Amino acid sequence: MHSKLRFLPFVLLLFLCAVSLAQVTITNASFDKALKQARKEKKLLMVVIDSKTCEQCNAVATKGLSSEAAYALNSMVVAIRPAAGTDEWQHMVDAYFRPVNQQFGVLFFNRDGDLVHRYNGSTSAPDGYLQEASRAMKQQQSPLATPEQLQQKWESNPSDTASLRQLILLKKSYQQEAQSLVDTYAKSIPADSFHVPAHITAVISLAPVLGSYADSVARRTDTAQFRKAWYQMDLPTRSRINMQIILASRQQAIRTKDYGLASRTARFAAAIQTNASSNEQQGIFLRDMASYYKAVHDTGIYITYARYYVNNYLNKISPDSIKRLDKQAEALILQQIPPIKSIQGNVYTATRSFKPRDQDFANQYNIYAWDVYTMSKKPQDLATAMEWAERGLAFREVPTLLDTYARLLYTTGNKEKAIEMMEKAVATMQQSSLPAEAFEKVLASMKNGSFVPGS
Repeated sequence: MHSKLRFLPFVLLLFLCAVSLAQVTITNASFDKALKQARKEKKLLMVVIDSKTCEQCNAVATKGLSSEAAYALNSMVVAIRPAAGTDEWQHMVDAYFRPVNQQFGVLFFNRDGDLVHRYNGSTSAPDGYLQEASRAMKQQQSPLATPEQLQQKWESNPSDTASLRQLILLKKSYQQEAQSLVDTYAKSIPADSFHVPAHITAVISLAPVLGSYADSVARRTDTAQFRKAWYQMDLPTRSRINMQIILASRQQAIRTKDYGLASRTARFAAAIQTNASSNEQQGIFLRDMASYYKAVHDTGIYITYARYYVNNYLNKISPDSIKRLDKQAEALILQQIPPIKSIQGNVYTATRSFKPRDQDFANQYNIYAWDVYTMSKKPQDLATAMEWAERGLAFREVPTLLDTYARLLYTTGNKEKAIEMMEKAVATMQQSSLPAEAFEKVLASMKNGSFVPGS
């Protein structure tokens, strides 16, 4: 299955008791009609935006919104879900989702039609949607500004560094390029003031691109003061900033096809994992470099780095050891289930979620096996991809990996086993209560001989 569909979240939901079979109500109304209904019922308007390319992203959203716990959303929102590709969907995507590879999520509007909250993603856990709706409820009196509005506000008063900072943060939330503005913000602070930790924190918290003016002046003007400013922030904050630095630096490296910045970013990503072994750090570097070459469409070097990463890191991980760790983590989760609560005669369901690590390894193998399958027709490359798929299935038989394995089998001539694996992929999807139509179409084409290898 396509690498964009690589994550099929497996969430262990531990139910103690249930009230009734229910789910959030998705109306077929247009945005305008749904907004009128929300205004009449004094609720928020919740717009679920499906992905046009990531079927699994949509499938996990369906699971989360169709679950019993999601019923509570009906008291807070009127919900619509325009079909991907329709005029209404396109309008929402053009207005609220940038860049194009982030075209899915959930938007919350107040009764005046102002955007008050957004969630860039999908989840099979209903609690996730309930939490986002609760955040939107708290923010319904504070509409979100658009990047264009903040840009205009700052340009009308360039000395307004507060507006500039808001603009940078908003652009980053939209995953828009903001490094030139980060440098502008850093230049608004006198260079000789960077011995003050507060100024260092103000700049580094904007996650400047590695090697940029802002990055250099914050880190190198006074190393001792940088360390003081850095460690005054709590660990979650430091981790978030580091991840944002990596994302911004990687995006710029890809945009400018800057190998040096890509390599520097990969080294940084490995170095910040201070508790990782040298082998794990090397794995991070190889994985990130593979991602860079894939993004700049250098297929030959991408496959080389993918092979280095899988052979020198993934293949050294024991499936049995990961499964043991997962069992220990699951047992701990089971111990943390709260007691059943009964409020005014209603018995409420208590849940805990758990994502096994063996699923993550299976998904990683799927990424590289799928990429090689779609990028190369060389028999030796396809044989390598087959080995990776088989190895990944030893961790967990996730349906996306079963699908990839089936396609590889069919392409290399083992049609009987390919159909067997595709049937298993469909069954696994159905057992997880996820839509299986896409897999069923592939299975049908394999059975009637119309399947096109490489598709």
